[in-house]
Amino acid sequence: MKTLGYILLVNAFMVGCTSCHRSPEPINYGYNQPVNLDLYAYAYFKPGTYWVYQDSISGILDSVYITFANKGIYTNGDKEVAKGLYRGTFSWFTCEAISSYDHYKYKNWMDQSYEVNNNIPRVFRERYIMPGSGSKNGINIYFAIIDVGMTLFISLDRLEYKEYFNSFTIKAQSFSATQRWLNYDSDCDNDQNTNYYISKNIGIIRREQLDSNRTWNLIRYNIIQ
Repeated sequence: MKTLGYILLVNAFMVGCTSCHRSPEPINYGYNQPVNLDLYAYAYFKPGTYWVYQDSISGILDSVYITFANKGIYTNGDKEVAKGLYRGTFSWFTCEAISSYDHYKYKNWMDQSYEVNNNIPRVFRERYIMPGSGSKNGINIYFAIIDVGMTLFISLDRLEYKEYFNSFTIKAQSFSATQRWLNYDSDCDNDQNTNYYISKNIGIIRREQLDSNRTWNLIRYNIIQ
């Protein structure tokens, strides 16, 4: 009995000591979510990619071709958080293109940190005036956000998501998974209201400048993603 009592006492003591120790606080790794691959499908293209558009009024052609592309993953820890950045692991990409018609540089870029606080996955598109064009260099014009929540009604900074097409046809060419966005009174479209049709794994397939009744249709392309 004495031995049994001693064992019970030791067990009780050990259990009691164990309960005194607090579980370690879980490490806060911050944001760590899979990237939405549709962002890449709609907006990330590698060199070797080109699009040829035709103006519905003059018949003139515009060749747009990718000159640069890169993507990766980065992690923000304590050092970055101290600078006001979000904690977590984020995917990113950027790709750049040049237009033979207007000589602008266009850039699509995505940074997953913009999804923190339940923001919608998005890609930004910017336009820059090229050096030597007779205008100031490095002008950055906010252009568009591409959303992958195709059934949502989105309205952001002169940009409004309008509709989604399972299939959209341009001159006998059929394009799947196409979104239509209306860009209001944008500097990037010479202050015109403009519809953009953006197709999965293709990019922009049509641009309708509503105030001038001018449409740029995609007639040829080569895609490398």
